Amino acid sequence: GGRLLAPALIDAALHPLALAGPGPSGGLPVPFSWNGVRVHGPGTGAARVRLSPAGPDTTALLLTDESGAPVLSVDALVVREADPARFARARRGGGGLYRVEWAGRSVPAGGAAAVGYDEALRIAEAEGRFSGDALLDEEPRSLPALAGVLRDWVADGRLGGARLVVTTRRAVAVEDGDPVSGLDRSSWWGLVRTAQTEHPGRFVLVDTDGADASAAVRDAALSTGEPQLALRAGAVLVPGLVRVPTPAQDGTELPGTVLVTGATGALGRLVAERLVTRHGVRRLLLTGRRGPDAPGARELVAHLTGLGAEVTLTACDLADRAALSALLDSVPDAHPLSAVVHAAGVTADATLEALTEESFTAVLRPKADAALLLHELTVERGIEPAAFVLFSSVAGIIGNAGQANYAAANTYLDALAHHRHALGLPATSLAWGLWEQSGGLGDALGTADLARIARTGVAPLTAEEGLELFDAALASGLPGLVPARLDTSALRRLGDPDRVPPLLRSLVGLPERRPVPVAGAEGDAPWVRKLAEAAEEERPRLVLDLVRAAVAETLGHPPNRPVPADRGLLDLGFDSLTAVELRNRLGAETGLRLPTTLLFDRPTATALAAHLHAELTDRLPGGPASALARIDELEAAFDGAALDAEARERIAARLTALQARLTAAGEPPVPTTDIPAGPRLDQASDDELFQLIDGQLGSE
Repeated sequence: GGRLLAPALIDAALHPLALAGPGPSGGLPVPFSWNGVRVHGPGTGAARVRLSPAGPDTTALLLTDESGAPVLSVDALVVREADPARFARARRGGGGLYRVEWAGRSVPAGGAAAVGYDEALRIAEAEGRFSGDALLDEEPRSLPALAGVLRDWVADGRLGGARLVVTTRRAVAVEDGDPVSGLDRSSWWGLVRTAQTEHPGRFVLVDTDGADASAAVRDAALSTGEPQLALRAGAVLVPGLVRVPTPAQDGTELPGTVLVTGATGALGRLVAERLVTRHGVRRLLLTGRRGPDAPGARELVAHLTGLGAEVTLTACDLADRAALSALLDSVPDAHPLSAVVHAAGVTADATLEALTEESFTAVLRPKADAALLLHELTVERGIEPAAFVLFSSVAGIIGNAGQANYAAANTYLDALAHHRHALGLPATSLAWGLWEQSGGLGDALGTADLARIARTGVAPLTAEEGLELFDAALASGLPGLVPARLDTSALRRLGDPDRVPPLLRSLVGLPERRPVPVAGAEGDAPWVRKLAEAAEEERPRLVLDLVRAAVAETLGHPPNRPVPADRGLLDLGFDSLTAVELRNRLGAETGLRLPTTLLFDRPTATALAAHLHAELTDRLPGGPASALARIDELEAAFDGAALDAEARERIAARLTALQARLTAAGEPPVPTTDIPAGPRLDQASDDELFQLIDGQLGSE
């Protein structure tokens, strides 16, 4: 059970091998085989090593102690080249299968009552602001119309402290077999998840079963601060990704004809070949937007034919019922349709503010509309494929910034798979992570895009890893899976738990979210406290350092590369998506609600820092924001207080006097009396409210 030599000593003895540098193929030298190994004496804490060439890729090794006595000798140590990329993949972890699991969430008692959307707008119009939760009514809306509502919500400055609660009814499945009767609303989840990413803290998603018990617990559920909730029979559930054991990959046999849509795309080509080489498919019906006219299409057919498959490649508008019907009818009775792999898809990326009806149509038609038609037409014809695989995307799970339309299409596919599963029909939706394979939807991603995605914890899969996960998913029989490489260490490096995508929080063991804070509490933000503790002349520099560090991290620059303070941020490489990320990063750091046009209105680090400095200074104790926050508290106290006519008249008189005092320049302050500490404002007496008006507001 003991060791003759410490492994660390042997490892250190081999370090000189690395000095020779990479091999002819660029790989790193690593030990492959040991021959003629002899241990001559007991282990030692220090040793000398002599390495001597003994042939091609072979080295003789002699290890001696400090006196020169031999400790270990190796006649022939053979080394081989190892691909550095393999080490990199090992360090970041392999890909795996995940699934969305809905877990119970404890809720506090009570909770502020949410108001209707129209009522929230009425309050904002009458009082100049609304802070709280507003429920969007459930009237039917198209996705572009819903996007317009979300856009208007974040653009209205009167609603800066409010959340819009988007409700659906059974649009998501909380367990396998859960009916998805609200399939037409399932795409809302992808759209709003992206809106949550682009505008943190402004939107909440709630899916309900319509039960009275669920309605009764809704306000308490909203007070948890969770951005995504499901209510089932009075239980409150929140989603999170969990790892799924990878089933045995026995190469599921698929006889008959297999339909692959999007087959001329990068992933479609890989999957078509995999079906032939691993799953024994001998008849492929391939479709693409351009069919045989797509680049490389004829070579693809020739390659698959050479592997032993009969291949038909055709162009087909999958969202056209007549065209898809004709395609399905072309499958010969002798070789009926045994599987469907729907891999078609396009992107038309834009932030919430820039989305158009055309960009929704361009993305949803070939993916979501086509998937629904594939489902309907196979059911109508009595076709019972053994596998019905939908290629979805993790964009719908985490809500990729700038991909609200794409996320919407993919959450629809996820819900459709659960819908089929509840009907007893086979279906698996694969919400793929990023692939390394070029030529696919990821080709448009630049360096900054890849860095941004990496910070969300999504690392790229190699083609072989992705195909192995495809095999495993096919064997699982589960309706919804996320095949991806998720880098939990990258998520932990984000520092702020609120920057971790909601569904990935469970993977890094983050605690439950804190209850929703009272609106107007920015004065408690860490950066407000930091500036309050700093000397006044130091404050501008501290804020500028914050901005420059955030700019560097957003662009993926190393920490030792300074960001020019007065150079245009757009010139440094910012676009609409990185502008969103920078705004959200600075908002999370400072606790400020920042406008969507922040970077474009203040296009340099210096201008940006000046704006943040002014906003933060206003929130220092004794600043304007501090006084306004106390007015917010006073308004809340009036909402909860039972005041008779006489009390209201007395309060109105004092408020009028306070207004006169505030507008009278140079008038000396009136002596104040502090309100006693302890009682809540909504439980305060009339006299205590008068003291608050005179003492707290009058002292500002």
